Amino acid sequence: RALRALLAFTDGAEVGVYDGDTSHAERTRLRKHARLLISNPDMLHCSILPHHKTFKRFLSNLKYVVVDEAHAYGGAFGCHASIVFRRLRRVCECLHGVHPTFIVSSATMTHPRDLAASLVGLDDFVEVTQDGSPRG
Repeated sequence: RALRALLAFTDGAEVGVYDGDTSHAERTRLRKHARLLISNPDMLHCSILPHHKTFKRFLSNLKYVVVDEAHAYGGAFGCHASIVFRRLRRVCECLHGVHPTFIVSSATMTHPRDLAASLVGLDDFVEVTQDGSPRG
């Protein structure tokens, strides 16, 4: 429901999920037309970054990368994800000339800024700790 509500603000932009369950035809359509991709670190590593030239249209226009549930990126998986996010930054900056803003979210972290910095390799995160969720 929340995703449908969010999509109402996209003005008909192509949006899609790009993961291991996405068909070949849908992947091709998303590469050619999507303005918003919902994916995961594994697909970045295995499918998107090694073939960044086929994602040139998307990557050269990339403005935001949202990493949700960042508290889940710990241990070996967190180390892997950190390398993938840094590689994404490098590919975007060096090969496609863009510097996307990373938005890292977690409702359960005690030091979210430190986690975001270590996960993405940037140190200019702004920590938002005020709870703006509806109550009542």
